[in-house]
Amino acid sequence: MEPATGYPVPPNQQRPNGYPPPPTGTSYPYQPPPQQPSNPYYYNPSNGQGPVYTPARPTLYRRLITIFIAVTVVFFAVLFISWIVIRPRIPEFRLTSFTLSGFNSSSHQLSGTWAARLEVYNPNKKMDIEYEAIQASVFYQEVLLAENRLQPFLQVHRNLTVMETQFSIVNTFVDQAVTDAVDEERKHGSVGFDLELVAGVGFKVGELRARRRLLNVSCDDLDVRLDGNGGSGNLTGPPKRCDVYSSE
Repeated sequence: MEPATGYPVPPNQQRPNGYPPPPTGTSYPYQPPPQQPSNPYYYNPSNGQGPVYTPARPTLYRRLITIFIAVTVVFFAVLFISWIVIRPRIPEFRLTSFTLSGFNSSSHQLSGTWAARLEVYNPNKKMDIEYEAIQASVFYQEVLLAENRLQPFLQVHRNLTVMETQFSIVNTFVDQAVTDAVDEERKHGSVGFDLELVAGVGFKVGELRARRRLLNVSCDDLDVRLDGNGGSGNLTGPPKRCDVYSSE
């Protein structure tokens, strides 16, 4: 039994392991056993034992991402199906009148006034068409003679709209080859022209809008039969259906 006097312990009374006894009045420090977390799936990286712990926050993030992806897929699927059902159709153009007055050709110069009347039909059952920045031009053998801008307008579905435009040139310079070709045609009583329109259009159903498109309308081979004086004339034949091309 070890003495409790507080004096150094004689060597013969030291502990077998060679360490001196603890000081008098002290006790061995108590360290409680490590607390196990309440989560039974806790993973202790110090010993590498136990099942892998999956944090709750990453799981919540994954669920939110999954829900977001599902909602996005459903939204675009509904939008695609709706777009298939109400797929836009390009409008139809028909030239019903094309007249020429005050037409004169001389060396390197042309003068004249053209007036065109077109019927535009929107074949869509539900979609309205917005016409913007409409540019109309008159050509002779791919040579631009005159051009004009038309007023933008909104055309509702299944509607027939009349468009009218006019072009005028006075002593406009052209190549000699152009006037020579015009004079050659006039000998046969008529001159052929081309009418082209370029318009930016948008399709919409209520607040749903489609991507805007560019329409190219071509009314080619418009033979205008000139009268006896050779300065005025009208379109020969019945109204002419124009070709319409669409690009996004």
